[in-house]
Amino acid sequence: MYLSMWIIRDNLKEYAIDSHISGGEMSIRNVSLLFRGDNVSPHTVYICPSEDFIPTMKNRVICVNRNDYLVVDCGSMEEIYEKVQYTIDRYLEWDLHVRDLIDAHCSLQDITQEAANIFQEMVVVMNSGFILKSIAGRQYIEKTVPAEYADQLRIEGGMPLDHVVPVVKSLQSNLTNRNSYYFQEPILKKNSLVQNIFINGFFWGFSFVTLGRTEGGEAARQVFHVFNAQILRWWDRNGIVLEAPEQNAVFLRLLRQDPVMKSDTVYQFFRRIGWKDEDSKRVLRFQVSAGSELVYERLIHQISQLYSDCYVLQVDKGLMMVVNATHLQFSRFLQDLTRYLKPVDLYMGISYPFQDVMKLRQYFEQADIAMHYGERNGRRVMFCRECVVYYLQNILRKNVSIDLEHPVLKQLRFADRRNHTEYFHTLQVYLQEERSLVRASERLHIHKNTLLYRIRRIEDKYKVDLNDTQERTAIMVSFLMYPDQEADM
Repeated sequence: MYLSMWIIRDNLKEYAIDSHISGGEMSIRNVSLLFRGDNVSPHTVYICPSEDFIPTMKNRVICVNRNDYLVVDCGSMEEIYEKVQYTIDRYLEWDLHVRDLIDAHCSLQDITQEAANIFQEMVVVMNSGFILKSIAGRQYIEKTVPAEYADQLRIEGGMPLDHVVPVVKSLQSNLTNRNSYYFQEPILKKNSLVQNIFINGFFWGFSFVTLGRTEGGEAARQVFHVFNAQILRWWDRNGIVLEAPEQNAVFLRLLRQDPVMKSDTVYQFFRRIGWKDEDSKRVLRFQVSAGSELVYERLIHQISQLYSDCYVLQVDKGLMMVVNATHLQFSRFLQDLTRYLKPVDLYMGISYPFQDVMKLRQYFEQADIAMHYGERNGRRVMFCRECVVYYLQNILRKNVSIDLEHPVLKQLRFADRRNHTEYFHTLQVYLQEERSLVRASERLHIHKNTLLYRIRRIEDKYKVDLNDTQERTAIMVSFLMYPDQEADM
């Protein structure tokens, strides 16, 4: 853990302080006296008497780190030095002690208790169902809240039902927020600092710290961030099996096409997590080679922590990811995702964009098809649009036993073998390039006039009308079904 000048200032609040904090980065781990000509470190806060640098300023102490400094109304440099040293020791010892507890497989309650000791406030961790998973420091609020409310604040207890509805309404706009935010409990009017907890991409719950004794400034927010990092570290170290979050259940039921699931309930759920009906969504499907599962899941976990509109679900010995492509910059997200997963032996399929979440199963199957085609062809990332033609080609080959190849193609193939010409390939490229003479001639490496001669000869000799849409479609389907057919004439 590193401290900031905000935290230093907060722990010197018994003095009158003139603050000049523009950065406030958490970069401080040491304290030192400052003398003219000293080399300075970005990880040290320096203490000096004000008159050493500002001769007209007497009986004050300056604390400085980088471009931030505090002018403290105190005549004793030693006194301020000792208080800053105590502050640094206190916070570093707290974080190191919690790390040791986590490595010794402590409980979530142990971590919460240590945080309450630091904040001197009540600290709570609860899941998305408002069931308390840990609570400490209850003594700090018992005199200011009704006894019937305080009695329910216990592990595995629930927030009183009359509070849940207004709290949900108040928190709704922040459910996808990855940063801490301030919140006033709508009934008791108690202020808290809140952090949403996302585990493996899922919104799991919240952590709260009340703000009765603590000022809700940047220092509290920074220390609260450290506490939430400790929670995530605890989860990683202890390998806790999570309760299935609400998102997990909704996505699984959509994949199963649960007939009991009503569309109004589904749409309401997605609106509650901030996804609008008209937002563009995508499904991503992942497959990993045997033996790499742990590395793979760890990387996916890291990715899901970075993006709030990305939900990860374990499906059929692999993973799927549902993303809101409107909220994310999807092309940038895909670049980041590809870079993170590059070291892993992994294949990823991506569905068409869609809006209607009730059709999630359809788009999951699109992504699944793309993933398997990518794996067969050595493509780490494949979009559904890139493999639709190959998919249909295989469907036709497997299910059509009658020879439906267009007779013109049979004749062209036979003529090419006999005369060493390339009319078959010429017609194929010409139609693939949508009858563009320029593009087709470039692909064939021949002059446009040569191409035009060949096409006219095909039309005249074999009596085929390439201006007829149905005729062209039949020929293109034949190219798909019988690309390697041998001439049998």
